[in-house]
Amino acid sequence: MSDRHHLLPYPHGQPHGQPAPFAPTTTAVLQGAAVGATLGAAAATAAQLSAASADGRLALGEIVQASVVSGLTTAAATLAGQSLGRSTTLTRYAAMFVTSAALMYLLNPSKQGESS
Repeated sequence: MSDRHHLLPYPHGQPHGQPAPFAPTTTAVLQGAAVGATLGAAAATAAQLSAASADGRLALGEIVQASVVSGLTTAAATLAGQSLGRSTTLTRYAAMFVTSAALMYLLNPSKQGESS
């Protein structure tokens, strides 16, 4: 695998020896949010494609909403997991699961009577 492909624009700090713009924890949370948003949008798009109406339109609002909710949830779960530091892996994943489930529940509009 080539080391020319990195998720971060400056994997070893910024050019000219300047420090990276964010702390490692912040970078991990932002990367988690980006991955979560991408996966949420992909899942919502796939669901929309399988249930597309006769005119073939996608509900872009639902796709954007799924992306935002998934991004926020993944960022919060990442932060929860990192906040436990040297805890066992099981403890970190349990905290991430609880955080994700709680946020998904709170941010889900269908629990407020809206159609999904």
